[in-house]
Amino acid sequence: MDNKKMELHRLQSKIKGRLIFPEDGDYGSAKATWDTVTDHSPSVIVEAVNAKDVIETIKFAGEESQKVTVISTGHGPTRAADGEIMLKLSRMDAVRIDEDAGTAYVEAGAKWAKVLEEAAKFGLAPLMGSSSDVGAVGYTLGGGLGWLARKYGMSLDMVNYFDIVTSDAELRRAARDTCDDLFWALSGAGGAFGVVTSMEIRLVPEIAVYAGNLVYGHEDAAMLLEKYAEWTESLPDEMTSALVLANFPDLPIVPEPLRGKSAAMVRGCFAGNAEDGERIVNDLRGWKSPVIDMWSKIPFSAADTISNDPKEPIPLTITNVTVDELSDKTKAALLKMTFKDTGNSPILFTEVYHMGGKISSSDRSESVFAVRDAKYVIKVMGLVPAEESRHSFTAAVIGLKDELKDELNNEAYPNFLEGLEKFNHPGRLYPAEILDKLGRLKVKLDPDNMFENGLDIVPVP
Repeated sequence: MDNKKMELHRLQSKIKGRLIFPEDGDYGSAKATWDTVTDHSPSVIVEAVNAKDVIETIKFAGEESQKVTVISTGHGPTRAADGEIMLKLSRMDAVRIDEDAGTAYVEAGAKWAKVLEEAAKFGLAPLMGSSSDVGAVGYTLGGGLGWLARKYGMSLDMVNYFDIVTSDAELRRAARDTCDDLFWALSGAGGAFGVVTSMEIRLVPEIAVYAGNLVYGHEDAAMLLEKYAEWTESLPDEMTSALVLANFPDLPIVPEPLRGKSAAMVRGCFAGNAEDGERIVNDLRGWKSPVIDMWSKIPFSAADTISNDPKEPIPLTITNVTVDELSDKTKAALLKMTFKDTGNSPILFTEVYHMGGKISSSDRSESVFAVRDAKYVIKVMGLVPAEESRHSFTAAVIGLKDELKDELNNEAYPNFLEGLEKFNHPGRLYPAEILDKLGRLKVKLDPDNMFENGLDIVPVP
């Protein structure tokens, strides 16, 4: 047995979780993530079951000068783990609700589905995103833009504290009420500073919402974009919405009426009286009857049905831009990019999220999250089963950015960036002065850049 294996077996003796090696039969499934495009090849996988396992793993990594790639539930975009330690947290999935405080304690491996289920027992809900199949902590570290965002803010705005193991193998608590620089950095800069093992979040009293989709044919897309821009000018904060330009693949996961077709949709969630929500959506219905109308009163626990995101891993890539208005030039460019080659387009969805409300009015001194002032976040998603389709997607997005270079803001939303783009371009996420402050904090907490695969924040002496 070589020295490295001996040291790894020493680590195994100190943790309750397990180590998985490349020669083990379940290594392939253990290293797989939701992003099937990124191929990980870690030297060892550590499946942690508690914070002590994380501490021992980080201590070992420091002693052996190893980098660590952290995978909470496997949904977050990251750079490929190549030869280093992969630390998996999916078995750390405890959720505890404090009804009196209206809070939830959530471990790093818990998905929103578990938080949603437990909170609903008390008439409460978390600020989750479009899918409850996503890890709660990882989603929150990137900001957390969900269907209640305009009423309550981003998911990170509801965090009371994060528990984190830093590169010195110390378990720390970064709390909102202490004006902690580490809390500020974690709230939008994600896993660059350590391993977040748990968080406490405030819940909101939302049981039922008025939500769904209006679906139109792609021939109505240009006019729907016009109507949507007008509609969002006067929406109350209770309405969070998005316009979607879609090229649905001819796959079984797509509902039959939309399979293999292109469409334009307005989807959203009204967190208020259903009659008020219906009246607001009627402003769009009155323009033209949709092909499919799925808006109705639903329990918030059924919020997954708004976006119907796939739960099975598929080869996707994602990016985003932000704008302050949907100008004629912007609308034309989005339509051209999405529908230029209908039936063979590299673009799966172009989704225009309406921001504002509590997103922009929350106290921005408490977090590093930079996308507060943009009026719209435009997410572009591609289905990339082969290298050729990835190149086509990249070319389409580059063309969009070039065409709209005078219309786009500098900032992008972290959770809507593919791993390498997010890793290589932190300047798209944070202004220069914020990057400098993050770098100075990085040198204190992770001077050797152990967690470089989380986000490339360069230590600044």
